[in-house]
Amino acid sequence: MKTGADLTYSNVAAAAGVQERTVYRHFPTRADLEKGLWGWIIEHLTHADFSPRNEEELVEAMRTSFKGFEAGAPLIQAMLHSPQLRYSSPV
Repeated sequence: MKTGADLTYSNVAAAAGVQERTVYRHFPTRADLEKGLWGWIIEHLTHADFSPRNEEELVEAMRTSFKGFEAGAPLIQAMLHSPQLRYSSPV
């Protein structure tokens, strides 16, 4: 949901061009859907290595993350303002 639209099965299905039941097949619960979205955000927007070995690598990971968050600002803002999608570790 790159636009920041509500995270619903029907919205995800429409954005992906698939039937809603296909989304349910891959994400059977709301928690699975949210975990999948956070995983996508971490992989596609942050492009950061979240296993820094020292302070310098940590600072660089944060810089890289913030650039990705800026690029996906509508999505990040919508998620941060949604009580259902506030971050919890996707792992």
